[in-house]
Amino acid sequence: MKHYPKQYGTKTKTKGTRCTIQDGELTYEFTAGKPGRSKLDDDYAFYSGTVRFADGTEHNAFFLIDERSSGELGGMMVLTLDGKMTQQGNPDFLKDLKRTSGQVFPYNYRILGGMPCTDIHTVSQY
Repeated sequence: MKHYPKQYGTKTKTKGTRCTIQDGELTYEFTAGKPGRSKLDDDYAFYSGTVRFADGTEHNAFFLIDERSSGELGGMMVLTLDGKMTQQGNPDFLKDLKRTSGQVFPYNYRILGGMPCTDIHTVSQY
């Protein structure tokens, strides 16, 4: 795997960008590169963070986290250079990122800030 310097990605170029996530009638405001959490419902919350793709590039992203299941990742949106967000699972995800699947997957992600998680799978055991 070839390693690129951090600035090769969009992380430093998009830091500080104000982002809005629409979920039906609800709107969530975030600033790229700064810790942020918005509760969606009793189980899920959106978090601000960063993602490092398989090619070594880093990007600002927003994550849908299941807080009742030990913080499982439920979805990811990545901020592109044109100020738009592309969502994993979208048919144009790789095209929007201008990358191949080998350049993106597997990826590592980091949540900025703390995360209050519980695990509903272990609460009722013995």
